[in-house]
Amino acid sequence: MARWEEFKKWMLADGSYSRQTVEQYSCIARLFEGYAEARGGGRPLRDVLIDFLSTVDDRSKPHYKTALKKFLEFIGEKELAAELRIGSRPINQLEWFWSEDEVRRIIGACRNLRERLIVKFAYYQAMRRKEILSLTADDIDLEGMKVRVRLAKKRGTRFLYKDLYPDQAQEIKEYLEANGIRGGERLFKMTPVRLHAIFTDIVRRAGVRPAGIHGLRHARAAHMRMRGVPLDVLSKWLGHEGLNVTMIYAHIGPQTFAKEIPPPEM
Repeated sequence: MARWEEFKKWMLADGSYSRQTVEQYSCIARLFEGYAEARGGGRPLRDVLIDFLSTVDDRSKPHYKTALKKFLEFIGEKELAAELRIGSRPINQLEWFWSEDEVRRIIGACRNLRERLIVKFAYYQAMRRKEILSLTADDIDLEGMKVRVRLAKKRGTRFLYKDLYPDQAQEIKEYLEANGIRGGERLFKMTPVRLHAIFTDIVRRAGVRPAGIHGLRHARAAHMRMRGVPLDVLSKWLGHEGLNVTMIYAHIGPQTFAKEIPPPEM
């Protein structure tokens, strides 16, 4: 008996699923299992899952992910099922990310210094929206070329210090002087809704695939992986709670085992 059939029998026996749900979930499980058998080719199941989801249209994808989450848990792939979070960080986010050329187009579409700085903080330092909006003049160290980032997803007030880059530092200096921002004053006095509207307009002018400002953080992390940055280093730099969160980037970029693992001493 195929695993999708066993999955169907289990849902029926469980009794907490409607007949319609059982039919839909088992159908999706059957499609995925058939896809894995036909195109898996010995690849990791995670890679096959990402490829399979790329064949599903965006409107149906949340329903497919819900069904696949249950199916993966049923067949014992609980760690992979945990990545299929419906909402904040769906696995289909990994199907694409803005290229470096597209990021340059986004920066080029900015109409003023404020917009360029927002975009550069989001990409250069991979800052979250809340982290950008909480920045103050005191967080900027132009002499040491550092920015202090208040981590948005850590309990209490915790910081990371990240490098500034020459073009960015010069624009920050000009921005602070032009707006008379000092001490504990915020760099960007706006609401999250306003920031979203500004960035949406920038993306529209850039002519790239639409996404929220978090897409720049995702692109930066993906580009770093493509250049061989190890996952543990990337995890600390992004301010993730643990390496398990950073594992969403595990399939991106060249293998770096040769750099990370020393030869045995015999």
